[in-house]
Amino acid sequence: EISNVAWMFCEALFLHYQIHAHVFSDSLKLTIFYLIGWIAPLLFAIPLFGLTFIENINFREAAQQELLNGTITIAEYETTMLQFICFTRQDTYTSWFVTVPIIFVLFVNMVILTVIIKTVVNKLRVTTDKVTMKALKSTCLLLPLLGCVQFLTLYNPFFDQLNLFDGIWHIANVIFRNLQ
Repeated sequence: EISNVAWMFCEALFLHYQIHAHVFSDSLKLTIFYLIGWIAPLLFAIPLFGLTFIENINFREAAQQELLNGTITIAEYETTMLQFICFTRQDTYTSWFVTVPIIFVLFVNMVILTVIIKTVVNKLRVTTDKVTMKALKSTCLLLPLLGCVQFLTLYNPFFDQLNLFDGIWHIANVIFRNLQ
């Protein structure tokens, strides 16, 4: 998910560059976009993996010690281990290494989108030719492209509730996230 948002950020930077450069030039080096799109997410994923891995080792050792002391049964140990050892669970590390960077990038994309819309509207004031009108219409298509609609599904108010509203939220989440 971080890589997806990083590539949205690359798209926003590229569009911002193209609109403010006024021409499509070959002077732009795409290497920076590759670094942002692939390497930047690793800067968050690797520490998350390491912290979660260390936490899992510590938890496993503590659970094994409880098992050896007779505090828990083998069945309880196996159930606990199956529930705990999962790298997709939501915890503090996930919040800091996944959610916070995603919210930050989506916010920056909104700022870039605002600058792009302002630039297009300023060009519309000067001229109202068909090319500028097409640019304004295509700017509206940037909302899902830059991940702006993902703000609608960032928070699930029905988390840990198995009801109709949670199901509707998940369907809306899939629809909005796939608009990109």
